[in-house]
Amino acid sequence: LLSHGLTGFGYAMLCSTVAAMTVRLVYLAKLFPARSIAVHVARSFLPTLPAAAVILLEREVLGFDDSVTRLVLEVAAYGVLVLATTWVTERSLLREAVGYLRQRARTSEAQTEPPTRLA
Repeated sequence: LLSHGLTGFGYAMLCSTVAAMTVRLVYLAKLFPARSIAVHVARSFLPTLPAAAVILLEREVLGFDDSVTRLVLEVAAYGVLVLATTWVTERSLLREAVGYLRQRARTSEAQTEPPTRLA
């Protein structure tokens, strides 16, 4: 920060993120086929694309007003759009995850019940 300022810090963060992602991708490439990794990466950021497009379009149409109210509305709209897109594209995966959570909750409830004694 002292020698290159905030811009240098931004470049340093970019370089460290790229390095970390490279190490992760090399590791994952050894575990899984490359096509599988590409599909998972694409599926991971797919829900954010329509939400970002809507917010950018809204900013283009209405201008770049920087009020707190607008910020809160944009964050809420972005969140709702990401959730809706995730639900549409990953419905079966979400249902599977909820099923595992419900099963785990039932298992933990059964383990907390006191043992019964048969006389």
